[in-house]
Amino acid sequence: MKKIMTKANETVKNQAMILAKVNVKSKKKRIVKKVLKKAIHQEMIAKVSPVISEETQIKEKEKENVTLSVNNLPVTTLLQLGKKYLKEEEVVKYYYNAEKEAFYKNKTMLVSVLDEKTKELQPDERKAYNQEVEELWSKRKKN
Repeated sequence: MKKIMTKANETVKNQAMILAKVNVKSKKKRIVKKVLKKAIHQEMIAKVSPVISEETQIKEKEKENVTLSVNNLPVTTLLQLGKKYLKEEEVVKYYYNAEKEAFYKNKTMLVSVLDEKTKELQPDERKAYNQEVEELWSKRKKN
C-alpha cells in the first residue's frame, strides 16, 4: 500500500514540475490534463529519439559494410562488374582464355572472387557496387 502511495506522490510531483515548466495558467481540469499529456509525450519522445537515431545509424553502417551476393547473376553481368571494379583480378582477365585452364569459364571462382574482393573495396566504391548489384537484381525480378 505504501508503494502505491509513494508512486502516486511521485507522479503528482512530476506533474507539478511539468506544469511549472510549461507555465499553464488555466485552472480548468480538462486543459491541464491536455497539457500534461502533451508534455509527457514530448518528454518520452525526447528520451527515445536519441536511442532510435543511434540504432538507425548503426544499421546504416552495417548495410554499407555488407556486400550483396552475385551468385545467380549471368556470367556477362559478373564480368562487367568485375571489369568495372576489379580489373586486376586474374579470374576477370582470363575468364574466356582457354590457355588459362584454372580460370577458363570457372563461374564459381568468379563469383567467389567477386564476393571476397568487393569487401576490400573503398567505402564509396563498395557503395556504388552495392547500388549497381541492387539495380541488377531489381531488373531481374521485374523480368
